[in-house]
Amino acid sequence: MIQIARSFVRAAGLSGIISPWLQRWENWKLSNYGALKMERLSPEAAQVENCAGARFTVGPPAHFAEMACSRHELPTMVACANICADLLKGGVAWDVGGNAGFYGAFLSQLVGPSGKVYGFEPVPDTFKLMCANLREAQCANVTPMNLALSDVDGVMPMSVDPADNTISSLELRVADSSVEVRVATGDRLVESGECEVPVMLKIDIEGHELKALKGMSGVLARSECRAVLCEIHFAILAARGERAPSAKARLHLRDAGFTHCSFISRSHLMATKFRV
Repeated sequence: MIQIARSFVRAAGLSGIISPWLQRWENWKLSNYGALKMERLSPEAAQVENCAGARFTVGPPAHFAEMACSRHELPTMVACANICADLLKGGVAWDVGGNAGFYGAFLSQLVGPSGKVYGFEPVPDTFKLMCANLREAQCANVTPMNLALSDVDGVMPMSVDPADNTISSLELRVADSSVEVRVATGDRLVESGECEVPVMLKIDIEGHELKALKGMSGVLARSECRAVLCEIHFAILAARGERAPSAKARLHLRDAGFTHCSFISRSHLMATKFRV
């Protein structure tokens, strides 16, 4: 039903009218998970304070400080800093779709010195940028992984936009250029010892999320794995002919033992093995 409503809104050109109301709903939904205070300290740094009063400095680089204070990142920030803060302390987190490294750096602080973060970014140029940013942010506990998570192991072509390193997709042609990238299943990475089992995963991979979830069924079913935040890219999946992606994602996560699955925003699906 939700997918049908989304398709109707897009087809009728009503997104601009509906969007403010959806944002109000999101703000109300996110308020249920506690307040999150974001303050710009300087051009290079921002401070995030979670609902328990813990404070985290974000930046340098300056781009990280800007992102920390943006409304666009609020759902993911709330999920990481409020819902999963206690879970992440001393634990292992996977940042699936690492891009320039913002969430790798933020999760680095949440897991602390005794924890570990794996940042997955398949596009070579973006991977180099992520590594440089993580060095600038002094994130010694983040392990960069130059690959994409999928339901197969091998090499796949990824569409990339040279003018915008935030846009790349294994599912949809976003530009005239593409690059061959390594893909692997999460299960295989854990079996081979390349990665440790995460307590929490943040997934934002431009429409490839269902395949990535399929490829980590064993990891998700592990008792150590307790929370997943997965952004569902409805427009990309619809363009690929994928029907009912949210229902499929929920079913996959419930089969893996996640007892609580709900959207904390219009596109962010939060799944936990504990009551939030």
